[in-house]
Amino acid sequence: MLKYFAYGSNLDENRMISRGVNFKSKEKGTLKGYRFTINKISQKNPNIGFANIIKDDNSEVEGIIYGVDMGDILALDSYEGAPRHYRREVLTINNEQVIVYIANESWISADELYTTEEYKNHILEGKEFLSEKYF
Repeated sequence: MLKYFAYGSNLDENRMISRGVNFKSKEKGTLKGYRFTINKISQKNPNIGFANIIKDDNSEVEGIIYGVDMGDILALDSYEGAPRHYRREVLTINNEQVIVYIANESWISADELYTTEEYKNHILEGKEFLSEKYF
């Protein structure tokens, strides 16, 4: 089984299911040394942004670690626009190797962007896995 760390709209379990991801487990995870941001430029509207993480030694990103199979990762690749929009990286969270999607430089805005209410609501669906302070 592989591990995948969600920090954006895939915090919404129903979104994962609708994307054909048949996760076997889920648990809280915290990625140290990175910061959450909305700076990934939308392909359809360059004024709209999506979740991304950037290196920041003084920050951490909370999210969900899903237990998945390779077929689930391939399904996620399609939805995440990998490898064009996001790239897969393997990072360490909770002493485990996890797959994380990080936006490619050519799709990153120098400034934070606004996102849609719908996208925000997908992120907020994962609130039970986020600390009150982070949420």
